[in-house]
Amino acid sequence: MQRTRLTDRIVKNREMFVEGKLNYLPINPLGKFTEWFPGFMRGDITCLTGTPSSSKSAFSRFLIEHSAIPWAIKNNKNFHLIKFGLEESKTQYEYTLMSYWLYKQWGVEYNIRDFEAVGRTVEEKHIPWINESEDLMLKMMRHINYEDSVYNSFGIWKTVRNFAANRGKFFKDGKEVDVEKGWDEYRPDDPEEFVVVVVDNLSYVSAQENEKDQWWAIWNTVENLRKYAAIKLNYIILFLQHQDSTAENQESRKTFNILPTENGLGVNKSVSKAYLNLIGIANPNKANTAGVDYHIRNWGGHDLRTFENYLRTVNILKGRWGTTNVNDTVFNAGRCGYFDTIPKAGTPEYIAFTENLKNFK
Repeated sequence: MQRTRLTDRIVKNREMFVEGKLNYLPINPLGKFTEWFPGFMRGDITCLTGTPSSSKSAFSRFLIEHSAIPWAIKNNKNFHLIKFGLEESKTQYEYTLMSYWLYKQWGVEYNIRDFEAVGRTVEEKHIPWINESEDLMLKMMRHINYEDSVYNSFGIWKTVRNFAANRGKFFKDGKEVDVEKGWDEYRPDDPEEFVVVVVDNLSYVSAQENEKDQWWAIWNTVENLRKYAAIKLNYIILFLQHQDSTAENQESRKTFNILPTENGLGVNKSVSKAYLNLIGIANPNKANTAGVDYHIRNWGGHDLRTFENYLRTVNILKGRWGTTNVNDTVFNAGRCGYFDTIPKAGTPEYIAFTENLKNFK
């Protein structure tokens, strides 16, 4: 293949950007966070980390499903998501998408417990909206391959590789070869297509016979997708990985050291070398649980007794091509997975925003 000059590529990208035609997957505006991290480039390898129940999965859906997919549909872009859901079934996943749309479109808060009538149920007057939210979810699912039965490193890579084989050709020394054989080049049918691979969550990847333990299972999962899916296929990769429990011990609460860290990655810290971007998410109010007093009463200028569990702080721990070591606090309606920018403290908009918190159930 004839080499394309990089200058020509830069000029083309500039012209597209000036015309409002983006060559990356943009993220819905979210305060300072999206000023620092506006979106994902092809070949990006990103990890989203936080302690259990800090809204990692919900935030990953905000970044991909609720930002990239609507943008792709609106702009007629070829987009596909391969989602390895190791934490929830396909039905549970579809419920979460419906829950988001119910709040986004009609301001109604329901989650899987409501849909399954566990302790409470939905109101009859909302059923038409629920039906419409399902239609919106099904429209999204046309762009999603949801895998809820693949748990090991080779199975994850093989699924991605076979997906690529159906959308392009593999070559060795310039000659087309079978995907099962050695290859050194991949040519997609549509070079402009965006493909995203999400593994939620690395903590549930299982070791195979040739892997000593879960440390190696996580290592091989990350390395296979880094070396082949990101670098060779030019796919966007997003991993979710737990933080260890130190961020939630009493000493951390007392010293306010509750934000995720690179050294706090659970099970396998060594994989951080592969991440081009490392993003943390924390629930400040979660640090006040376990029967202790409010060690953290004010966080980022917000009273936790007012916001309770509706705050999340997002910090960029590592950004190879951009801003690093910064954080911002945003609003999160946990039951429906909705994220939003918080108005500046002290303004009339902020007062109205905090008053509206009383309407959440």
